Amino acid sequence: PFSYITSIVLVEHQIEKLYSRNIKKQSPSKLEFRGYLYAFRKYLQTDTRFSIIDKQVQFLYPNEYIQALSTDLVSLSLNGAGEICNRDMEILGLGNALFRQKLVTQFHNNLIPNHHYIAVDYDDIDISIGIDNYWKELSDRYVDRYYQVRDDVDYIHFVANNGREWYTQNATIDANVNLLIKLVEFNKL
Repeated sequence: PFSYITSIVLVEHQIEKLYSRNIKKQSPSKLEFRGYLYAFRKYLQTDTRFSIIDKQVQFLYPNEYIQALSTDLVSLSLNGAGEICNRDMEILGLGNALFRQKLVTQFHNNLIPNHHYIAVDYDDIDISIGIDNYWKELSDRYVDRYYQVRDDVDYIHFVANNGREWYTQNATIDANVNLLIKLVEFNKL
């Protein structure tokens, strides 16, 4: 019944510093992702419609990563070992529009698809078509959704602002502490 936070405390401080600078952001020409590559992520590395960077090959320290991420108006987050990642929180904190598969994960205050983040619908893709066909269909959905929204700057800002507001209320260290104090009955411990 709480939320995720950024990967380390220093990242949260850097996010606030970069966000306060009101850096001009741009939509990338194609969806970009930097992280560990396996499964669907590895598949996307072969799809020229995406810019997929293996962080084991081109490593950035956390401050460099957040700095690079801060210039994007729209930032892609791909499911990994878990559905949600610190990256999602960092994107929201920077005031970028989070672009990702529709979430199943629920929080105390849920992230609302196409309000707090730009959602890619995928739950009607039948996995029985085989993993390669599934990944092809899923990657097509990402690209189609991106082309639907990438030129709608007002909508992207709407989502980014809502995401940033959700982040400040749910995903900072202070916000998490406040949620825990509110939700946990400490007198029963």
